[in-house]
Amino acid sequence: MKILSAISSLLLLLLPQLCVAQPLADQEPRDIGQELLEADPTPEAPAPTPQKPLFPKLDPSVALNFTIKNVPDSRGRIAFSASVDGYERIFVADLQSKRVSTLVDGPGNNFFPVWSPDGHQLAFVSDRLGEHAIFLADWDGSNQRPLTKGDYSAGDPAWHPNGKDIVYYQDEDNPKHTNLWSVNTDTLKRTRITHFSGRNSTPTYHPNGDSVAYSTNRFWPGWDVCVFDLKTKLEKCILKGKNSYCRPEWSRDGSKVYFSYGGGNELDIGVVVPGEKQLQNLTSHEGKEYDPKMSRSGNDVIYCSDNDSTGSFHISLLSDKKENELILIDSPYSLRYPSWTDQNTLELEVARIKAAQANQEHERKLPPHLEE
Repeated sequence: MKILSAISSLLLLLLPQLCVAQPLADQEPRDIGQELLEADPTPEAPAPTPQKPLFPKLDPSVALNFTIKNVPDSRGRIAFSASVDGYERIFVADLQSKRVSTLVDGPGNNFFPVWSPDGHQLAFVSDRLGEHAIFLADWDGSNQRPLTKGDYSAGDPAWHPNGKDIVYYQDEDNPKHTNLWSVNTDTLKRTRITHFSGRNSTPTYHPNGDSVAYSTNRFWPGWDVCVFDLKTKLEKCILKGKNSYCRPEWSRDGSKVYFSYGGGNELDIGVVVPGEKQLQNLTSHEGKEYDPKMSRSGNDVIYCSDNDSTGSFHISLLSDKKENELILIDSPYSLRYPSWTDQNTLELEVARIKAAQANQEHERKLPPHLEE
């Protein structure tokens, strides 16, 4: 009865709120200047925050500054980072209740959130220890703990389909030289994956877990998207040329790769089938579009876009049910690094209550030698 009462109370609380294909060879080369040669084609991660005696926590009313577009049949939770009052903070938007809440609010900068495959855990990057490190938290932001720490910088985490391993980049005593590593969330054992020169970042596992797609600047001009086979240890670059191609994201069946591409202040979202010579452009408006991320149960894609000419990013949606993209989450802040899980807040709360009840029943059970 206690669990039914708890679920009923929770329900009462939540329910009321509750492109044209074009051959790669036919693309006109862009004149990429020295600025782009020296810079990452993505918004830079915040610099490590100097240690301060107190961290300015946000007022809960900040959540009221976000708006979520009502999209029929949309479900799940989208985690993202937003720059508020001088710090990167992690928020979560529940698409069913249309509510935004703070998920990780300090200390320091916290950004690049990534949901685990089951939506019950969140990996993210934090500079609270000095260097950028990979952290792990429960779905509600509790139980935060570091997975990496030391005199090196780590970033861009992505989950293995097994829900236990996380791939990320790690620097080699030089921010211009980064390689791919993995860490096990249970044992904290780190394993080096690549031994390349240059910058290799934004890794993402293929849905079968056998390979990793990532961005590299080793074959400049332009960033390229390459795939590293974890069994054969061979690399194949699927997107390369004078344009920059970066931040890959596999489709849920592993047959396609979504990515950002272009140069300067014009970056669009595209999709390609590895091994084919044609890419399809998915966005064409002015400005930069970064970080395409798939929904876990369908063909919808979210991404960060600055096409409102304010310099700030909002989160937009490309739906297989809509002809045009739309702004899904908007605010006065710059929103980056979205991650989408199908699990909604109510489902996660119910699962937590059931797990707690099962644990209590287990603890009350008498040892065999005391049972009648």
